Amino acid sequence: MFNKYSFITYDIEYRFVYDYGVNKSHGKQISPDCDFSFHSSTSKSGFFTSPNYPGLYPVDIICEYRLVGYQNEVIDLEFQEFDVESNSVRCSTDGDGDYVEVRSCSTLSILDLGRKYYCQNVGQYKNNTIRINWRKSCLIIKFFSNNMIVRHGFLATYRFSISGANSLRGGNSGRLIQLSLLCLTFIHFCVFKTLQMKPLNSV
Repeated sequence: MFNKYSFITYDIEYRFVYDYGVNKSHGKQISPDCDFSFHSSTSKSGFFTSPNYPGLYPVDIICEYRLVGYQNEVIDLEFQEFDVESNSVRCSTDGDGDYVEVRSCSTLSILDLGRKYYCQNVGQYKNNTIRINWRKSCLIIKFFSNNMIVRHGFLATYRFSISGANSLRGGNSGRLIQLSLLCLTFIHFCVFKTLQMKPLNSV
């Protein structure tokens, strides 16, 4: 009598990384920590991810991504994928989850009124694109994870452009300008027709 045994084998692949597994284009790591900078002088567009993306990001980590443009430039940021765990109601430092902070590069709090927090509380932002139109030339994105649940993180793209150039590319500002011109044309047409129909006063 023969006994049959079946064995399950696994293939394990590993690699050592020095950049926390952050995928990026045109950026550089500026310290041994998870800190990266992306400059307009190097490239006008690119992308970056959370650590290990599309795998799971690690616990207890803080990553900073700094986008730096020329003084006359603005920044368009888009999270094309966003999967950041949180039970927090405010998506902030209450310790109830992970979150992404977007803020100005200014060290003065009075100039940092545009600071925002993004997380995935009750499904918020999950599988949704997050678009941020930053009207300044420098932007800091910070990613915080706690010591509990982890997810896949995010994939973000960015683009530097000259301030006001969006209107020339058919953005929201461009549509508003087109609508204003259409209204002015209509008003001009109505005034012209009114003058044509108005009888001349007899002498």
